[in-house]
Amino acid sequence: MTDLAFHAIADIFPLMDGQPLADLTDDIKTHGLREPIWLYEGQILDGRNRYRACQAAGVEPVFVDYQEDDPVGFVVSLNLHRRHLNKGQKAISAGKAADAKKEDNLKRGSEGQICPSGKTTISEAAKQFDVGSTTVKSAKQVLKTGTKGLTQKVVENKVSVSTAADIATLPPNEQDIIVGLGEKAILMAAKEIRAKKKKARREELSQQKQNYLEAARKAQKKSFSDRCRLIHQDFRTAKIADSSLDRIITDPPYGHDYIPVYRDLAQFAVRTLKPDGVMLVMCGQMWFPEFLNQLTQSELHYQWLMAYLTPGGQSPGLFQRKVNTFWKPVLVFSKGESVPDWFGDVVTSSTNDNDKRFHEWGQSESGFCQLVNRFTRPGQTVCDPLMGAGTTLLAALQCGCQVIGIECDEWVFYQASERIQETINRV
Repeated sequence: MTDLAFHAIADIFPLMDGQPLADLTDDIKTHGLREPIWLYEGQILDGRNRYRACQAAGVEPVFVDYQEDDPVGFVVSLNLHRRHLNKGQKAISAGKAADAKKEDNLKRGSEGQICPSGKTTISEAAKQFDVGSTTVKSAKQVLKTGTKGLTQKVVENKVSVSTAADIATLPPNEQDIIVGLGEKAILMAAKEIRAKKKKARREELSQQKQNYLEAARKAQKKSFSDRCRLIHQDFRTAKIADSSLDRIITDPPYGHDYIPVYRDLAQFAVRTLKPDGVMLVMCGQMWFPEFLNQLTQSELHYQWLMAYLTPGGQSPGLFQRKVNTFWKPVLVFSKGESVPDWFGDVVTSSTNDNDKRFHEWGQSESGFCQLVNRFTRPGQTVCDPLMGAGTTLLAALQCGCQVIGIECDEWVFYQASERIQETINRV
């Protein structure tokens, strides 16, 4: 019997050893070879274990040539459900499948052949082997730079593929030393590597942020236009003239720690609003009674509770209360006895328009344009003392208002400034 080489694609799945191979040998010796051995490019594509068992049993194997155009998919489909793979073996096999398809396509392309239409990308391999895409990426890292000993630990299911991927970033001699110390040492080393990566990433982001701020400070102007004034300061100390604002429209943070901010906001409004001025405050439902209590402990007059609807499938879940919420309260206060004009008490943002591109707490421009338009007239001065990403100001500018934005967080301030400047430049 002539020895045949095993094709690299066949290596996607691990070889049998020990008792399973002995059992297969006994079965072939008793019943003969029931399934043929598949060849591709003169090498064994599928049936390595049957081939070895035939050699051990002294049974002449039967060969069939694979002549279609997707050898990787063929091997995966034949073996995936008849092999009992542990978690580590599935991860490594998925990584090998993704690499094997890439290599097969490259080879065919270099030979002028048409590459097979079937793709075993990372996502496809993840789907085939029922693992996550991150798991496949980690497996590819282990296969690419990990030592045989480290890879074997994954195959034996003694360490996770993600842990091995961290160790695989080290030089081979260091990997071998750590693997030799056992599973506990591997876990500790991987944890240390992840901590170093996390620290390096934080430092990198911090430097990027610092570079951005330095450039923004140099470029910042006192005013973008006659209609827009932005102030980098805490609203409680910002120099805003008494009785100078027509409207305050704002969306403060909703957390429990920010409850006192609502009291300070009310005091700010009492000082800066004109006699017929109005303040709109969007707030969360979790601490709504506390927010309302802080705002009403002032000389402002409570007028109404509006509903700001946020339709669509991206509603936030309040786990403490077991609620998926599709609306936000907007409290309406006036400095005088009543608001100057009639208004409708429901505003609806566009469906799935939860705009978090500029700030993690950002609101939709579509909804705020409705809100601002309902309570303002062109030429009035609108202030957002907690401007965040600047959505209120953008809506007010579109309504023909003068705007004042105040923000204490320097990073957020310059991000909003850049966004507003870009909008003004387009007009």
